[in-house]
Amino acid sequence: NGETTTGLTILEISKGKFDHGRVLSQEIIQIPRNMTSCELRLYMAEIGRKMLMDTLENLEEKKRNPICIDEKLSSKAPKINSDTGKIDFSSCNCEQLHNMQRALSDRGGVWCKRG
Repeated sequence: NGETTTGLTILEISKGKFDHGRVLSQEIIQIPRNMTSCELRLYMAEIGRKMLMDTLENLEEKKRNPICIDEKLSSKAPKINSDTGKIDFSSCNCEQLHNMQRALSDRGGVWCKRG
């Protein structure tokens, strides 16, 4: 979709709820225009490793001072399936095609039917 930022969050899990709890650490990450999803995952893994080490080393302080976030600003990533990469030439411009390939390059890429 051409997003320019993403983020990593380390949170203390709430009992009985998935992806919900007090935020212990959070990092906003700028996405370079031509970075693929595979490259972004590797980049985020390294940042996440450093964040996790810092969080564990400073766990008591981070638990005493959690980060307040507005849950209304959070979003869920869409599910990716085999049709996600299908090109609809009637509604897809060059920028959208470029972003589709960046996002799906390691998951089958983009595709279309001939004829």
